Amino acid sequence: LARHPRSRDPLYARASNLHFLERWDAALLDYDALIEIGPEEAEHWASRGDTAREAGLFEQCTSDYSKAMSLDDEDATHRIGRDECLRLQEERDAAPPK
Repeated sequence: LARHPRSRDPLYARASNLHFLERWDAALLDYDALIEIGPEEAEHWASRGDTAREAGLFEQCTSDYSKAMSLDDEDATHRIGRDECLRLQEERDAAPPK
């Protein structure tokens, strides 16, 4: 990354690894950078949506998957991801306060 900071492949690999390690904030920053480099890539939006979901950021997750759907309406996983985030958000909002 130091030699090619705007290269997508190493950045995507690092973001994926950070996600796997449950380092949500760091992974989200890398996905932000990927989206800045390639805003037309539905996969970047969907991957950030995955990480946002795991981090409990359901509004961002829903927004990211909606953007992925607008870029690639043939990939059903984007709609499934968005619907899952909406369901989780509704559950969270309906839960009694702790």
